[in-house]
Amino acid sequence: MPVGQMTRVHPAAAALVAAALSGCSASAGKSDYEKMAEAKQAAAAALAGSGAKVQEKQYLIGRGYVVDLHGLTITDDLLREVKKLGNIAELDLNRSTVTDDHLRLMHELGLHALLARLDLSRTAVTSAGLEHLNGCLFLSELNLTGTKVTSPAVGQFKKAREADPRVKVKTTTVKL
Repeated sequence: MPVGQMTRVHPAAAALVAAALSGCSASAGKSDYEKMAEAKQAAAAALAGSGAKVQEKQYLIGRGYVVDLHGLTITDDLLREVKKLGNIAELDLNRSTVTDDHLRLMHELGLHALLARLDLSRTAVTSAGLEHLNGCLFLSELNLTGTKVTSPAVGQFKKAREADPRVKVKTTTVKL
């Protein structure tokens, strides 16, 4: 073709060439896994900014997070941020401002389901709050030292866990 002579290009072909040259294609951009990993990193950073300590750990059934919120002021937003991490296996709320209402929110968010260890010692949690821990499938350790939870409530909690067919760890060590 002589220099300076123009050729007609189909509009769809031109769009494809433009997209290819600009780096836009079906495979360009971040994968769902990369987006999920970034969201977890952002949640961990936000929690660290609130004074929390977050560590990812390998368990027999997979990876989970250990979240230390001891001594912190617990808010609904803080609990929602914890949920963004994904699988929470250990949660330390010792000496925090956690209440029965926060336990209710944790249950609603599904934050409690995979917990293996939960420390609620020296908090305002009461016997009524234990009902929000129903559905903890793997809970093996529960620390209630210095709370307003009674021995009869712990007995009912343990009996309910043993009867629940969804529960994988039937025996929970409870410190009262």
